[in-house]
Amino acid sequence: MILVILSIIGCVTFLCFHRVFCLSRPKIKAKVTSRYLDHLPKDGVLVEGLIAYSVAFQSYRRRIVVIPHEPDEKEAIAQTKLSIKEFDLHYVVFSDLWKTELLAYPAINYIKTFSLIKIINEDKDRYYVYEIKNS
Repeated sequence: MILVILSIIGCVTFLCFHRVFCLSRPKIKAKVTSRYLDHLPKDGVLVEGLIAYSVAFQSYRRRIVVIPHEPDEKEAIAQTKLSIKEFDLHYVVFSDLWKTELLAYPAINYIKTFSLIKIINEDKDRYYVYEIKNS
């Protein structure tokens, strides 16, 4: 009897302190961006790590690969080039979140040499979609 009462008190306490997590839907970013990617003609998208889960979760027809995160710029660019070649990627998506020091992606400057095809404003953020032209 005492264990049942303690269990009920524990559950009520947990719900009181975690009600936002338990009783609300999680915020999933990049909905419009994911829909846009679904309508592009080619497959294979290189995506910034912070939004990769959201894009993969919402993109029904795309293979998603995360942009390599390497602090050394030369190594980051080499890994990005290898990812593009090995996974046959055709698009890159990243947001303004990469500009923070902790989340810096040195390969973004290399990615910006490709063709910008769309800027999407959503979630109080800006998403950039580049097309990779394989030579």
